Amino acid sequence: MIERYKEKWKQHKWTVLRLIGIYLSIIFIDEWMLRKSLFKTMHWFIFDFDLVLMNLATVMLIASTLLMVTKRLFVTTVVMSNFLLVLGAINSSKYALRNVPLDIEDAFLVKEVLALMPQMANFQSLIILGILVVAMGILSFLLFKILKVRKISQHRVVFATLIVISVAVLGIGQMAYNSNLDIMKTGFLYHLSNHTRIKLPFDKAALKEADAQIRADIETYENNDATLSSYEKPNVIIIQSEAFWDINKMGLEMSENPIQYFDDLKTESIHGDMYVPVIGGGTSNTEFEILTGMTLKNFSSDWFMVYPNAIKSPIPSLATIFRHSGYRAIAIHPYMSWYYNRVEVYKDMGFDEFKSIEYMDHLELIGGYTSDKYTTDEIIKAIEENAEPVFNMTITMQNHGPYGNFRFEEDQIDVQVKTKLSNDSNYFLKNYVQGLYHSDIELKRLVKYLKESDEPTVILFYGDHLPMLGDDYLAYRESGYIGYESSSELQQGLEMMSVPYVLWSNYSQVEEAKAPMNASFMSAFLLEKLGVEMPNYMKVVSTISKEMPLILRTYAVNANGEKINPSEDVYKVALAKYHLLYKNWTSKKYDLNYSAWIDETNESYNQALNNIKIENAESSDQRTIITGQNFYQTMTLYINNTAVAFDFIGEHEVIVEKQIQKDDLLKMELLTDDGKLIAKSNDYQVDPLN
Repeated sequence: MIERYKEKWKQHKWTVLRLIGIYLSIIFIDEWMLRKSLFKTMHWFIFDFDLVLMNLATVMLIASTLLMVTKRLFVTTVVMSNFLLVLGAINSSKYALRNVPLDIEDAFLVKEVLALMPQMANFQSLIILGILVVAMGILSFLLFKILKVRKISQHRVVFATLIVISVAVLGIGQMAYNSNLDIMKTGFLYHLSNHTRIKLPFDKAALKEADAQIRADIETYENNDATLSSYEKPNVIIIQSEAFWDINKMGLEMSENPIQYFDDLKTESIHGDMYVPVIGGGTSNTEFEILTGMTLKNFSSDWFMVYPNAIKSPIPSLATIFRHSGYRAIAIHPYMSWYYNRVEVYKDMGFDEFKSIEYMDHLELIGGYTSDKYTTDEIIKAIEENAEPVFNMTITMQNHGPYGNFRFEEDQIDVQVKTKLSNDSNYFLKNYVQGLYHSDIELKRLVKYLKESDEPTVILFYGDHLPMLGDDYLAYRESGYIGYESSSELQQGLEMMSVPYVLWSNYSQVEEAKAPMNASFMSAFLLEKLGVEMPNYMKVVSTISKEMPLILRTYAVNANGEKINPSEDVYKVALAKYHLLYKNWTSKKYDLNYSAWIDETNESYNQALNNIKIENAESSDQRTIITGQNFYQTMTLYINNTAVAFDFIGEHEVIVEKQIQKDDLLKMELLTDDGKLIAKSNDYQVDPLN
């Protein structure tokens, strides 16, 4: 048996060694792209060789399995090598842009990335793409020369052994290395496999204590902070302003303060900073924490995309909580409804209505995105068109990055950035700061409108994350706002992870400065201020926030401002409480009335928006005027099942430059940009000509 194995090893030895050498080379190239430094890559290869082996084991496990199945050495190796090269390039691009690594879940966000490509594409990205294609061609040619054997036979024993060895090495890694290790330590490919596991930061004792505390929190909960409850049901408007941040913290010299009104509004608002889970992107994660009170600390990482990956059934949220109190819950987001799967998530969250870009007409764009002026008009319209009090969640798009595309002519710049940085940094800042200026103007306009309105209204206004201002925090580093800390270090501090907020009402305008808190605590904070009835889980979230208002993965801060380490029991119990709340979120374990906070079917979701109705068609002089309800500029009009062009006049009228005939069949469909049906009208058959 041993002699037979030795013979097979002798037969395949050089093939295996060549494969190891090839894949080590690919790993080196991927790490070089990530680290952007030959010295740093070599340093990692030499001094973290144990983790290099983890990356190699990950690759060899997959490669050996494929070779066991296909027996095609050359084809398998070429495909595998080029795939790893492309993955490495994508990872390095994402890391440069957002300072977070590629994850397995990102495979489900390809459509979202492609949607942003028109704003992201530039000459430099085309050059990089060209280099990658050439590199793949060169790699394939070299592999053709290196791999003399094209197909392999009688190889199962050798590659089965490699599989066993790889699994054993990775098993050792699971025990030896923490799942939260930074990618600069683990390497890219091992990060992908290592990050799929969640190591909970607490033990069974903490879980037991957490369960007892949850029950006690619910039993003893009292709300003594309802300072905005003088009106029973004010409109509640939450505006998550894209990349809104206090740029003044960078210490730049500017011709004026681009967020002057926001700063002035603090004098008549509750205000402070919120710790958000993401930077430079991942908007929906901040949104998730605000709407649900749940934390990203329940997931493998703060950049795990919850909406498309974890919400698959009805859940409680601010939408259902306010609806329970008699509100109409409306979400507004001037972008594609399918992005981050919002159209399904908002239904599961219990919104009555989600007005996305498909339902919007005569858009005003800035830099390719819907302006805040247009979005503010939509908020005002939602208030005016609804008799019930409105809970509105608006996610803006105007100041979305990246900021390297063309947005403004020089005579359109109101705020000059006078500090001299690199050309790239100054260009990013010019676009971003001008976008902030426009957002500030629209906040001022909305507040002015509400001050003149007789409807009591509360506004929560904040940013979803800091903007991405160049690769590897370019503008932040050049301005001196931060030093040369690693990305993982920066993501465990408040400098790059906290955004400002104001909570303002048009009936109680008293300043109150608050200490920094997690975004996940804002929902309970808001409900308490308004005196709104809330589910038991929110009462527990409120209690956690009062004891420990700031919780990061590497430390927390208690109510006295003292730093708490993850090894301390109080930290473990706080995270264990959140874990149990999430695990039992939609059950009756902690809330016998839990079904009151979930809309199991939400049958009326978007019913009003989707009620497209053709009521009349009148022809004369080779044109037809079609009238009805809920017409949209982006819909498709069919005459006898053939799409025809039309002039959009308004939501009740369109004009076709064609005379219709008796018995012609008219219908309309509203589709997503990729052709998925959102809504359709009635079939309207033309009567004898009018």
